[in-house]
Amino acid sequence: MDTKKLAALIVLPCVILATINRAVAAPVTTSPSTVMPQQTYFYGTYDNGDVIFRLTTNTQPQCVGYWLRAGDAGLKNELAALMVSISAQLSLIVNADDAVIWAGSSSHFCLVTSLSL
Repeated sequence: MDTKKLAALIVLPCVILATINRAVAAPVTTSPSTVMPQQTYFYGTYDNGDVIFRLTTNTQPQCVGYWLRAGDAGLKNELAALMVSISAQLSLIVNADDAVIWAGSSSHFCLVTSLSL
């Protein structure tokens, strides 16, 4: 089995759990973007470790980028999906709440509600 398929099989249950956890918590989502992550920033101290990222192509014009909230229950699962997408060069489907923006920037980073590969 090739590395991309193996990585997807390992992360798929995590992504499903993250989607279920976040779909209940955040009912307002924008249309999904399906593209490769371009820039990713991991903050060790800002707001307890938020993660922000941009995509190579953004189909959600109201969002400059996206953020994962450090305190969310599904963070580890979403982070795993993001890292698999980057390392295996797989497209990422991002759903985000454009009403909840990241406080760490004057740009409009939308809160991720679900990620899938």
